[in-house]
Amino acid sequence: MAASRVWLITGASTGFGLELAKIAASRGDRVIAASRSPQKIAGLTGITAARLDHNEPLPQVQAAINDIINIHGTVDIVVNNAAYVQSGTVEEATPEETQRQFQANTFGPINVYRAILPHLRSKRSGTLLTIGSMAAWPRSVGW
Repeated sequence: MAASRVWLITGASTGFGLELAKIAASRGDRVIAASRSPQKIAGLTGITAARLDHNEPLPQVQAAINDIINIHGTVDIVVNNAAYVQSGTVEEATPEETQRQFQANTFGPINVYRAILPHLRSKRSGTLLTIGSMAAWPRSVGW
């Protein structure tokens, strides 16, 4: 049997992140389910809830990742799952809404990788996975 791996899954309080966490835990892997609201996922078998908001400034993301590594010893697989879709047309969205979407879907996941990569490089192994949505793909405009 393969050795147990340690997963860190962001956006794991609902949806695909939560389902992936349950599947990994059911296979005997250790799962750290990260969320802005870890109390939503507390008490699930084989899953440890951790607070991580990838929208916070990089030093705070780094501190959260360091806390996770200090508590759990390692991380083997990182799944960047936390994101959302801004609906509407470009001219309907405010610049602030667009900035929030890019923060959540691009800059936040990059900062999670910035924070975890030194650990993965030091152990010379690890898997990084980013989950996206087809709902975020651009669509053509028909007039």
